[in-house]
Amino acid sequence: SFTASVGTISSETYTVEDCIYYHDMTSADSTHWTIPSSANATYSSDGMKLQGSSWSDCYLEIPLSKPYSVEFDLTQYTGSTTYMHYWYDTSKSRLFNMYKNDASKTILDQYPTNANGWNGTIPQGSHVKIEINSDNVKLYVDDDFKVSKTYTMPSSSLFGVTTNTNRTTTWKNMKIKPL
Repeated sequence: SFTASVGTISSETYTVEDCIYYHDMTSADSTHWTIPSSANATYSSDGMKLQGSSWSDCYLEIPLSKPYSVEFDLTQYTGSTTYMHYWYDTSKSRLFNMYKNDASKTILDQYPTNANGWNGTIPQGSHVKIEINSDNVKLYVDDDFKVSKTYTMPSSSLFGVTTNTNRTTTWKNMKIKPL
């Protein structure tokens, strides 16, 4: 935080964060995101709404080195197995870890296993934080720790989001920060 004041103008305090990537997701960012033709991304004050005609993978094309965190506001989703976040190696040939909101369980596991998770789903309007450390991933919802998973992942990876057939998910205020 820092405080600045000039003459008689009252001071205000702002929080400054060191982000690898930040986007409010209310407009397109074609410089950093790859959205395939099977997905439809629309933007509004609620964030980026992603809908696919089939399983549709979208990538943030920034290689990320651990440790770091991914944070966003999950503003809206429809359906049961609605969305998934995952980490690929930078060549996009090997999927390492995933987080998915299922009908009654939130899963944080190595693909394709669905065993590790917590019995509950993330409510719409929640703030989600995923920490990627040297040997584990931790999931927080509204600053409450929910579940972790020990795993092996390369030192550099890509973050991705997906949605499945005709379901939608909307994200806002995405931040990726070094830990």
